[in-house]
Amino acid sequence: MPRRDPTKALQVGFLALLLISAVMILWWMFEDARYARSVEQRFAADPTVAVDSAARVNRVLWEGGFFLVVLIGGMAVLTRGDRIVAIGKWIRAPKGTLVVDGRGKYLIYGLTDMDVHLRGGKDLVANRKLSQVMIDTLAAFHAVDPKAAGLETLGKPEGYLERQVRGWTDRWERAKTKDVATAPVVVGWLAGHMPPAPPATLVHNDWRLDNMAVAADDPGRCVAVYDWDMCTLGDPFTDLGTLLASWFEEGEEYAFLASMPSRVPGFMTRAQAIARYAAGSGRDVSRMPYYYVFGLFKMAVIVQQLYYRWHKGQTQDARMAGGEEVAEGLIGLARAHIAQHA
Repeated sequence: MPRRDPTKALQVGFLALLLISAVMILWWMFEDARYARSVEQRFAADPTVAVDSAARVNRVLWEGGFFLVVLIGGMAVLTRGDRIVAIGKWIRAPKGTLVVDGRGKYLIYGLTDMDVHLRGGKDLVANRKLSQVMIDTLAAFHAVDPKAAGLETLGKPEGYLERQVRGWTDRWERAKTKDVATAPVVVGWLAGHMPPAPPATLVHNDWRLDNMAVAADDPGRCVAVYDWDMCTLGDPFTDLGTLLASWFEEGEEYAFLASMPSRVPGFMTRAQAIARYAAGSGRDVSRMPYYYVFGLFKMAVIVQQLYYRWHKGQTQDARMAGGEEVAEGLIGLARAHIAQHA
């Protein structure tokens, strides 16, 4: 009996697999194209906004009732209002579409802008509400039961603050471009005066006004919170400290770094914000000076990292040129706050 050649059997099997795959791909292409044509016919008469050729998009232009077409990794996403109505590879935007170049950006549908510096208005009541909603929403967020939300395994809360201080200290050491006399004092104080860990909660890790959306008719009502990629379980006071670090008051140095209108009439002071958080959360806030210093140090590190990129020629953004001086100034503010509360 002749011996069978296993190589030939493998070749036949491989060719069969290729044939099946080719048929499936052709069928998928046909179905997707047919679906795209039906979508184009269905919405051809509607005004649209398209973000073209984007793997990731974060700035989205739309008006109520308009459509948005976004190509994500070759896929087009067609939305109407706040709903996705179609997804396909060959969906083409109908005539009259405004095309927005979204290459290299992120898509977060429903979000029109981020990292903006808000100036506030002249309405004292509205300004007060805006400052209060950040604190009230933060207290409500920290009250969420991680287990009930299915997030009890999100991160490692044990040793959270220690890891944070060590990590930000390492970032400072890697990014510094000169010795700053007050930096070792601040770093040593943060490492040596770490408060006992409070009960762990969900932590956002970048709680700021420009990561929130409020109702158009009521600045005291939060409708969305963004930027959840660093959310974990840890020390809730780090969120409040991060927020307060950019909560500059009238007459303070480096207030130009404020990303919110904390100096306008009606806006709460930092002390008032801390008191409101204490009332809303029921937590003891007597250790907040530590977390405020830590927040200032983190801001200094971020500014120094941006300056480091400019210093090394990794960016040509002239706004970064003064970063070294600003970072040193922020560390000085942290040192002064330590002296006040030593």
